[in-house]
Amino acid sequence: MSYKTRYLFILLAFLFSGCAEHSRSAQQVTPVATDFREETQGFPVEQKNRRKWDSAFVADLDQDGWPDLLLNDHGYSIKVYWNNQGNYAAGIDIVMGDLHGITAGDIDHDGLIELIISRGGGAGENARHAIVFKVSTDRTITRTESLEASFPRVRGRSLALFDGDSDGDLDLFYFAFPTSGAVSKSENYVFENAGEGIFVQQASVAPSRRDGQKLTLTDVNNDGNLDVVIFGDGRLRVLMGRGDLSFVEQTEQLLPYSIYDVTSVVELDYDNDGDFDLYVSRGKNFRNMEVFYNEENQVWALYSARGRSAFYDIVVGETLEIINYQSPWPNKKISIGESAYPYQFEGETHAGNDVTLVSSDALGWPDNPTSKGLSVGYIGNKKWRVYADTFSPLTLVVKGVKADTFEDVSPGPHDILLENRGGSYLDVTEKMKLDLSSHNVSAVAVDVNNDGYTDLVTVPRGDLVRPIEASVLLNNNGQSFEKSLSGGLFSPELGAIGMSVESLDFDRDGRMDLIVGHERGQWHLFKNQLNAPGNFIVVNSAVQAESETDVQVALMVLTACGKSQIRRVGSSSANYSAGANYYVHFGLGQCEAPATLTITYSNGVTVTHNDIPINDTYLIKRSQK
Repeated sequence: MSYKTRYLFILLAFLFSGCAEHSRSAQQVTPVATDFREETQGFPVEQKNRRKWDSAFVADLDQDGWPDLLLNDHGYSIKVYWNNQGNYAAGIDIVMGDLHGITAGDIDHDGLIELIISRGGGAGENARHAIVFKVSTDRTITRTESLEASFPRVRGRSLALFDGDSDGDLDLFYFAFPTSGAVSKSENYVFENAGEGIFVQQASVAPSRRDGQKLTLTDVNNDGNLDVVIFGDGRLRVLMGRGDLSFVEQTEQLLPYSIYDVTSVVELDYDNDGDFDLYVSRGKNFRNMEVFYNEENQVWALYSARGRSAFYDIVVGETLEIINYQSPWPNKKISIGESAYPYQFEGETHAGNDVTLVSSDALGWPDNPTSKGLSVGYIGNKKWRVYADTFSPLTLVVKGVKADTFEDVSPGPHDILLENRGGSYLDVTEKMKLDLSSHNVSAVAVDVNNDGYTDLVTVPRGDLVRPIEASVLLNNNGQSFEKSLSGGLFSPELGAIGMSVESLDFDRDGRMDLIVGHERGQWHLFKNQLNAPGNFIVVNSAVQAESETDVQVALMVLTACGKSQIRRVGSSSANYSAGANYYVHFGLGQCEAPATLTITYSNGVTVTHNDIPINDTYLIKRSQK
């Protein structure tokens, strides 16, 4: 029996069981409120506001049964946080500098996980190739330069391991920011794994402009060949995989209309019908010279980028208190008063800085300010003048501003839920009662309450002058979504820009937790404390399975109590990275019967596991070679 025939048989069985359950599911209880608490004791992350790059990367790197974390503080370092049975050790730097997308997997079939990390190109001045690290089970991380030789020197962005030719090993998407002046030439590459982790460039896919290298892997038409969704600049595009490491764009045929302002694309099966739908979060970036004011707390903020801002005269008093000032190299300097003398920072300046100035040390204003960075001066009558001239984004927050008349933040474009209907997409946003027009920047699909239906968590961009609060959208039996009555997903730091959310069960209690990270803010780990959630099963597929093929992007179908759910191994919320969380979580609601699990690997091998116990972790054992 061919792979596609086996796949079709599994899909038909899935659809039949889903139809049998549909009438029963409509009688289930409406979702309840959620409850998250920030974990501090077991997550010793530094309390500094730093720039970030992408979502937290979740993977059991040492294969000890507990999910570890890689956190990328952009332009500073990538740290590994080892999970010691539900408590994270302090972060250890793996590599420093300008680092972007991450992907992980056993690329050479030696039973150990490799990390591939793309490096930025210094705005085109320092093109570099991706780097590879091997992680041993004793937590030793060693750079493996012999596996880097085939990678081109580019302005690296996105990485994703996948099996693009169904031969059982991991190939690679390697997307780069386009070289200056390039119009038609694509630097979005596809590499074939030629054996033992040696990659050979095979082709390139459709070119992308500016920040258009974000990607999500899915299977639009259930043919077993992975497709790729590309977004980040211009409209969202869908490229269909042919099964031979080549891709053809079919955006016009698949989408109901052109979709712009996309910030993340999440794969999910929200209605448990056996195919993968897409949730598209959307929002716009801040504009140069955009300002914000929180009248209740008298907090004012400025965002400036790509040129000069206007002069802003703000009423403060004799002392100016700036919090979380951030302006990347080379425009970090703060020039003070009429003479524009430089402010002397204490310590490193990658993290946000708090600055306090008194009027007598900042008197006057230069006739023609020419300093790059931020200029500040006291101009009398309790007023301070603020002005920015920078290329990279500059942000600052000022406390104690007495009055302001600036415009309110404009509403953002609404998010979109695309339902997969026979291999093309239908917009069901309104039907599912979703109305999120708030400049969302990230979303993750996760069963928060273990009821067997996939929920959504979204993170807004924010406005610099208020805490950022994520939203939990509970899935009401595939019929609609409703916002949770409470959540607790608050990030208090001012001056932060919402960026990412990822799910994991860090303490292995069967309830899915969340890790949130903010640009110019901090990392927050939120423990799911929902009382009496539904039953669950977690499948641990982290090591090579009996099929002797990689588990990355394998398809899992779990059936219990007449209801089926589908998941893809390693699916994540990341934009520039491909996840490697091999712990696949299924909520079961009140079902207490043993489950059946069918796994379809990328090379077409299908394996069925019967009588899987509930409320436990089921290990897919490694084969003996």
